[in-house]
Order: sequence, then structure tokens, then C-alpha cells
Amino acid sequence: MTIGKTKENRVKVCTLIEGGMSVRRACDSVGISRSSFVRGGWWGKWVEGGMNAVLTDGKTRNTNACVSSPGDAMESAIVHSKATRRQSAQQTRAVLQEKLDSGEISRKGQRAMSAPNKRTVGAIFKRAGGRHSRTRPRLNVKEPWNARYRVQFAKEHEDTDPDQLVFSDGKKFCLWAAEGDTGCNGYMPSRDFNLARANGWEDEEYLQWLSEVGKPLPKSKSKGLFPVFVYGAVGFNTKSELFLLEEKQPLTKDLYDQLFKEIFLPLRKTPPGRSSPNQWAPLKPGEQLWVIQDNDPKHYAWQRMEETKDWLASVDIALLQHTQTGVDGTPDRHLTGVYKGQERIPSFCPYSPDLNAPIEKCWRELQYRILNRALKGEIQSRNDHIRIIKEEWVSLEYEEVVRDGRRWPGINFWVRKWGDILREVQKQSGWDTKYM
Repeated sequence: MTIGKTKENRVKVCTLIEGGMSVRRACDSVGISRSSFVRGGWWGKWVEGGMNAVLTDGKTRNTNACVSSPGDAMESAIVHSKATRRQSAQQTRAVLQEKLDSGEISRKGQRAMSAPNKRTVGAIFKRAGGRHSRTRPRLNVKEPWNARYRVQFAKEHEDTDPDQLVFSDGKKFCLWAAEGDTGCNGYMPSRDFNLARANGWEDEEYLQWLSEVGKPLPKSKSKGLFPVFVYGAVGFNTKSELFLLEEKQPLTKDLYDQLFKEIFLPLRKTPPGRSSPNQWAPLKPGEQLWVIQDNDPKHYAWQRMEETKDWLASVDIALLQHTQTGVDGTPDRHLTGVYKGQERIPSFCPYSPDLNAPIEKCWRELQYRILNRALKGEIQSRNDHIRIIKEEWVSLEYEEVVRDGRRWPGINFWVRKWGDILREVQKQSGWDTKYM
């Protein structure tokens, strides 16, 4: 059978996509126009009818042709509801399959007993106003020695009561737009037409939103609008005051010394572990406040200073850390960086956001709530941004709550989850966990 060059290229692109390559990369590799391939609906034809369907001369111009529709409206609603809860396409497909098997929902046609594939689920996410991609996940732990240190830390502190710990970290808040995102992933929308389509806006509604929000937002976090860097800490039934840096103010080890004192000294009066946020039981002299801070270079440089060690001992504040050792059990030395060749001092594990999960999850929830309010036009300046950050921080709940259709398990949930995270780190031999 002889086929033309154009049809041959369609087959090549479809084969590459089936092998896991994105549509854009596949088209670029073969040398054909991505827009023509998508408008022609050739991938959908390949899925439905195989090679013979791709070799036809149809002139279809349907922007949704590359996506097969779900079985019925109920199925679309279920997929959409799962998308708003930030589940992956694979997780959503598994939930749908369970509902099909139990008879709770049904599909018509030849695929009556099988859930939509991941590609279809991903397309529904997009049509519902969500963001779905198949990009590779970011790797946090890459070096074998860091994986070893994480296992050592998890074993050493497995029996530590997380209710007595304070988890601290800094966060840069700003308004920026991931390409094609409409807010479901925690960022502001960059493509206005997606938001209008998702909400079914009429002309007047869209113009009103445009006048309130203004121009499209920057597409990179480094250029985000109204940047605010904050530092805070949480524990079981306790929260610190936020420490805010001035605009474009760098965080140095001297400034970190100041913010550490302003955040953690008051926490001795409202320590973690209280049965209620309103019950005050200040720590007595000699009782230590245990603090977790990540391995940021500025934190590390600060805690290496002798005056820092003396001051921490004088105010009964202790850093939860461990001695990082080699395979033979002797203290390790730095293999790279500024301290190369020097013996490692006791510290927190590098590249371990999961071990500091309570505060990391708080930042993520806070970011989502702030951007939700930005979508309503409440943030028009840096002062507005700071005010809303403070309001949302104060109102961040300790226990489970459902807000704006989303479930927030609460600060205390993530504190109590810390033991499970340590066990997961050991199970994964120190490499990345699902709590990253």
C-alpha cells in the first residue's frame, strides 16, 4: 500500500503520542504543524479507528475532535468534582471504575464497563476550567547521601511526639499565572477566555471582571505582582505571628536572627500541644520549645555561629536535628558547596519539604485562598495583598473544614500525620515521598 507523505507523517505523530510524547513535541519531531494536526482531530481518529482512520482524507475542523466525550453527563460531573479536589487523572479514573463496577453510574456503547482513559479525563479537566498536564514531577532528593540522612532522621525521631513540635518556614506570596491555568492548581488564570468559558460569562460579565482584574498576570513567579515574603510557624493548636520582609529586602543570617526571636520567643507562652487553642500553658524554665526549620543556607549559617548556640540554650529553645553520618557510622563531611571538606554539624535534612509538611501545607492552602480573593478583585496593591495574607493566616483553621467547595483537613491533621510521613520516608529508603 502506497501512502502520501502527509498521511505518513500523521501515522508517525500518532505513534509518538501513543508512546508518551506530547502532541507539540511529536509534531515538532516529525516536522508538521501542531495546529493543523489538532484541528484535524487526527489523534481522536487514531484512537477510534486506528491507522485506516488516519489515512482518510477527511477535512474535519473540530477543536474538540481529538478528545472522545464521556459516556454521560453524570460521569462528566463526577470527573469535574474530582478535578476541583486536585486528584490526578489516574486517581479520578480509578474512582470512576469503582462506581461503574458498583452500578452507581453507567455508560452506553461498547465501552460500557470501562472508565474513560487518562487522556479523556485530562480533556474534561481542561474543559471544566482546570489545568492538566503530563509533565514529569519535580525531584527533590537526588543524591544518595541525602536519602541516607533522611532515613537516619526518620529512625532517630520516629518516637518523637509531633504535638510538641513547632514547624517553621518562609514563603513568597505573589500573583502570577501558570500558562493556561484557571486557578484550580492554585494560581491565577493567564488566559481570560478559559475563565469566561468555564463560568459561562456573557459580554457584560466578562467586561466587569476585566475592569476589576486588569491586564493578564506575569507567567513566571519571579515576576509576580505584589510580592510579599513572610515567615511563620505552626504547631498543634498554635500559630505564630507572621514576620514580613520589606519589599525587595534580602533575607540574611542577621535578619534571620531577628525574625527567629520575634517568632519563637512568644511561642514559649503559647506552646504546641494544648488541648484547645484558647488554653494558655506557658512553658516553665527548663522546658524546651522544639523547633523544626529547613536546611536553607541562611538558616544553616546562622545555627553554626557560637553566639546562636549560646542564645538558644539560654532561652530553652532547641532545634530538632540529627548528626548526619556515613555508611560506616562516622560523621560525614560536606562533599560539595561552600563547606566542602568540613565535617557536617547536626542539622535538619536537606531537600525535605515532606518532613516539614505542616507548615508547607499551610502555605499551599493560604496561597489558594489568597488567589481566590484576588480573582474577585480584592487585591489591587501590595498593601491589599499584605492585609489579605494576614487575614487568611489568622483564620486558617486547626480542624477540618470545607470552604468554597474544598476540604482543608486542618493544621492539627498535618501535625498528627508527621509520624506517618517518617515511616513513609523509611519505606522509600529516603527518596521522594507522596507528601513532597
